[in-house]
Amino acid sequence: MSDILFIQENGIAELLGIEALSAFLKQNGISVDLILLSHTKDYVEYVKQTDPEVIAFSVLTGNHNVYYRVATVLKNRFPGKVIIMGGHHVSYYPESLQDTDVDVYFVGDGEYPLLDFMEKIKKREDYTGIPGLCVKRDGKVFSNNPTLTVKNLDDLPIPDRDIYYDKYEFMRNISTKRFVASRGCPFPCTYCFNHVRMEMYKESIPALRVKSVDAVMSEILDVKEKYPLFGVHFSDETFGFNFDLLKEFCEKYKELVGLPFSFLLRFDLVNEEKVKLLKAVGCRGIEIGLESGSERIRRDILKKPVTNKEVKEAASLLNKYKIKMYTSNIIGIPTESFDEMMETLTLNRAIRASYTDCNIFVPFPKLSLTKKSKDVGHLAEGYNEHEIIIGEMLPRTKSFSDNETLNLKYLFFLFVRLPIPMKIVVFLIKLPHNRIYRLLATIELYKSIKFFRIHMITGIKYFLNTYFSAKGVIFGIKDK
Repeated sequence: MSDILFIQENGIAELLGIEALSAFLKQNGISVDLILLSHTKDYVEYVKQTDPEVIAFSVLTGNHNVYYRVATVLKNRFPGKVIIMGGHHVSYYPESLQDTDVDVYFVGDGEYPLLDFMEKIKKREDYTGIPGLCVKRDGKVFSNNPTLTVKNLDDLPIPDRDIYYDKYEFMRNISTKRFVASRGCPFPCTYCFNHVRMEMYKESIPALRVKSVDAVMSEILDVKEKYPLFGVHFSDETFGFNFDLLKEFCEKYKELVGLPFSFLLRFDLVNEEKVKLLKAVGCRGIEIGLESGSERIRRDILKKPVTNKEVKEAASLLNKYKIKMYTSNIIGIPTESFDEMMETLTLNRAIRASYTDCNIFVPFPKLSLTKKSKDVGHLAEGYNEHEIIIGEMLPRTKSFSDNETLNLKYLFFLFVRLPIPMKIVVFLIKLPHNRIYRLLATIELYKSIKFFRIHMITGIKYFLNTYFSAKGVIFGIKDK
């Protein structure tokens, strides 16, 4: 029997938040367990056999519908168990608790509130007043604003990767592993939830908190000692934001770790001194947000005022030092014209992006860009904010039914990498949407393996375990 059981949809990514919580709880005498739905034949039976005190989910907006369905199944089967949720989705939409079969939401930092909660659970004491908790009891919701519980990230223990790796070999053996050196982001981009978080919790949670370089080194070396590790990727949204810390990082990383690494960056934070420094210590690739090839869209709609000149100059530096670029792009943006959408493709070609992601904008409630979509009539007929928050994902925007937008999304990477004349590109985009285009998009597996420097065999095993094995379990949840 464990004190708390975390349930995750599949193994497409180990959740660093769960690892951080697990390490903190174990350090304080709380036993923790985790299962992947995709690899658990009967999760209801597993709960029955292991009998955890608390069942927990860490939820992102987008896959929350799966977790709400699982919570309903478990609450019906085990009405006496306490079901809790944390993560970005519940932090941004705490009002959704009333309409779910979840008992408690954790808003903001989870470590100290969760420890306090677990200790009260074990003592059978009341937990409705813990800061950061929204508690549903007898049909009434008690909401407590979060406080800054983790002032110094260095105070936290090294994240607990054993919780995944002891059970799931395909995750343990992946050659490149993810790390984070910070929490938060100071930029107000309208398509991202950071501006929502900054507004909702500006009195309690800073926009950005950063670990010391020594703490980051300790974590990487711990992983390197225990598990296969041939590459490092930092998932921070603002890695390298502080140049003094970046210089210290590079000096110690080269001496202590010495593995190829990649991370996320903005075009307007690129300069030659930084690129030269990064290349010298093993940087092989940068995920970088282009979002749109239109300056008007970036400046006026996305609130990301980076000029095309800045983009091209930064890309030229990265190409000069042979650092691969993995650009993120958004199409189907409110007020975006067909020509502006094609500018995104053209600019990716011009900067010679090595790898690309292209996604259609999803209008999650509370985003500034969603409000813009509503104001200009871009939302699909029947769009309902409440239904999306409590688990339904469709309908979205008119772009999701637009033939040209769909086709460009699926063929984007091929059009960037292959010298296909633009007249032919436009012709192919205007053809009816079809399964062949979707099939071609599976090349994303290859590009991810290449960019993240994942060994081919472990990469294929990872893909098979995170895609095919998930389908039967995930889509059958509602039938349990």
